[in-house]
Amino acid sequence: MLFEIYFTPTAENHILEAHKYYSENVSDRIAEKFYLDLQNALDIIEINPFFQIRTKNYRAYPLRKFPFLIFYEVLEEKRAVKVLSVFNTSKNPSNWP
Repeated sequence: MLFEIYFTPTAENHILEAHKYYSENVSDRIAEKFYLDLQNALDIIEINPFFQIRTKNYRAYPLRKFPFLIFYEVLEEKRAVKVLSVFNTSKNPSNWP
């Protein structure tokens, strides 16, 4: 059975900011590839969210082609995954969620 994935407003904002950045500063094609890479990672998390715990009870899963980590929390009793942040690893690590 798959886990339901939902996003915090912070995570949604991170995704929109990244897409906007790639679209405005690189190309629309790269911005769409970012979305595809993100969706591929979410598809994997949806099937099996039990990846490495990074801090507290938060887990992280890296995108394959872009410098981002998806930080999330597994809510086992609800069979859900709460995405807390889609963090750009190129930014200051002191801003980690």
